[in-house]
Amino acid sequence: MTTPVVRKRPRDVWTASILLCFYGLLGVLLGLFVIGLLADEDDIPGFLTALFYANVVLAAAEIAAGAFVFIGREWGRRLAVGVCVLNGLGGIASLGAGVVLQALVAILVNLAIIVTLHKPEVRQWCRPG
Repeated sequence: MTTPVVRKRPRDVWTASILLCFYGLLGVLLGLFVIGLLADEDDIPGFLTALFYANVVLAAAEIAAGAFVFIGREWGRRLAVGVCVLNGLGGIASLGAGVVLQALVAILVNLAIIVTLHKPEVRQWCRPG
């Protein structure tokens, strides 16, 4: 009878998972806060409210991606990269709206997470089998 091999979780997996979960939780909380503020207003266009709901769903997907990267699922890593790309595009859109510092931080953080998720040890951790 053979004993299963226990692999040590790489530091970059910890880093990516913590960042994904932290920023995802922040996005959910702030999105729900803004939605609550918008509920009291009468002249807010419906598409704006829908945009904030979509942001909450995207942030929840970011939390899920962080959790599944942590346990080593390849599809979780791919979901995380996709969410980070969308967040980066949102940062670029924020640049156009004039929110420079927030946009630059969002772009840089998401690029750093994408780079981390493509490191060989993270890819190996999330490899099926």
